[in-house]
Amino acid sequence: AEILSAKSFLRSAFELLKENGIIMMNGDGAAGKQFIGKHISVRFLGSNVLFPVGAVNLARRTGSYVLPLFILRESPWKFRIVIEKPCNPNLLREETDMKKGVMEFVKTFEDYVKKYPCHWHLWDEFRERMAD
Repeated sequence: AEILSAKSFLRSAFELLKENGIIMMNGDGAAGKQFIGKHISVRFLGSNVLFPVGAVNLARRTGSYVLPLFILRESPWKFRIVIEKPCNPNLLREETDMKKGVMEFVKTFEDYVKKYPCHWHLWDEFRERMAD
């Protein structure tokens, strides 16, 4: 896999998606307290929290889908990867409101955090990401 810096120009990412490739991105965003790119406030676990729009923007601009992917720990050395159904592509295509596409992902993400709270590593930063 090729690692692309989110801080650099993403021409290779656009080219890869247009060729039906796969890109993995953090949907929850700002690990390490670095907010790279545009973020918007979305309701998450009862608070307004900043989430990145990068995945939705890439999907919209390339005609790709956003597939929520989660890694679940089943034992100390065994993990299971779950790929959920694609986020509603119609919401991703609406040019007028980027927030709808982000909210579609966050809804699925919130369900996983509620079911498996110990699997989310950004609890320490949660308060700092709140937009209230």
